[in-house]
Amino acid sequence: LASDDYSTLSVVTEQLKDRQIIHTASIQAEKQGVVAGMTQSAACALCPDLQVYDIDDKAQQQRLQQLASWALQFSSRVSLHPPCSLLLEVQGSIKYFGNLAAIQNKVAEELSEKWRHVFYQATTPTSAASLMLAESGRNVIVKRSSALRSTLGKLDIAALPLDDKRKRQLKKTGVSVLRDLWRLPSDGLAKRFGANLVNYLDRALGK
Repeated sequence: LASDDYSTLSVVTEQLKDRQIIHTASIQAEKQGVVAGMTQSAACALCPDLQVYDIDDKAQQQRLQQLASWALQFSSRVSLHPPCSLLLEVQGSIKYFGNLAAIQNKVAEELSEKWRHVFYQATTPTSAASLMLAESGRNVIVKRSSALRSTLGKLDIAALPLDDKRKRQLKKTGVSVLRDLWRLPSDGLAKRFGANLVNYLDRALGK
C-alpha cells in the first residue's frame, strides 16, 4: 500500500489456491474488522466501499532491495528475507550510535517518515527469533538468550518456516504455539517432523 492508502479503506490481496486472501489492510480497514488472512469476500462484506489492490511481487522485491541499501547506514551486515523482511546485525553498530535505543529510534523514524511504512521491529540475540517475532507482528526487545524461550513460546506455530502440511500435522498433535514444542522430547520431534525443525528451534533459542 502507498502511504496515502493507509488512511483509506483499502487492502492488498494475494491469490492462495482458489481464494483471494487479504495480505495487508489499511489502518482504517483494520478498524472496521478487516485483517490479514481474511478472504476478500468477507472483507468486502464488512466494508462495501473497500478499495482492493492485487499484490505486485516485482514491486515488493524492488522495495525490499531499496530498503536493504538504505539499512546499510545502520549496519554493514544486512540480509533480505523475502517477501518483506530485513535482518540487521546491530551489535557492532551500538558503539557508533551510542546505544541500541538510538539505532531503533532512527530506524523507526525513517521507516515511518521517509519510507511511510507500517512495520514491526524485533531485536533479539538470534536472527531466527528476531524474524519470527517481527513477522508475527511483535515489537519487542529481548536482550538475554535466557528470555527467548518464554518470549517465543507465545507465538503461533504459523511463525515456523514449515510447509502447510507439517503445520497441520503439528496442529493434529495438539501443538498450537511454540511453547507446546518445548514440552516434547527432541528425539521424538526430530523423528516425526525432521531434524531441521529441531535444529531451527535450537538456533532460535541461541543454543
